[in-house]
Amino acid sequence: MKTPFAKHDYQHLSDFVRAYLHEDFKLEHGSVEGAADDFRKHAKPEQLAELAKELHAFMSAIEHVPFPQAQSWWTRELGSAWLPSDKNQIEMLLQRFSSIAAK
Repeated sequence: MKTPFAKHDYQHLSDFVRAYLHEDFKLEHGSVEGAADDFRKHAKPEQLAELAKELHAFMSAIEHVPFPQAQSWWTRELGSAWLPSDKNQIEMLLQRFSSIAAK
């Protein structure tokens, strides 16, 4: 059975989590929100739009899978050291980037 997750569909998201949500993200950024804010400061509008688009697609992909599977995709496939405890935490990132990308 083919999974709805294909890593190549999330290259911008993978780049973000590997660069900003790595094992030392709390030391560098203080929190997930801090990492998101730092990315927003340095990203071009089109990068923010692509990231928001991929986060939205990821949320759609995990809608009908058990959350532990989504966590596995987030950490193992995308490369994040941060483990979201629920879908709301990922949704928070989506909202953060969507609001900026829409401006």
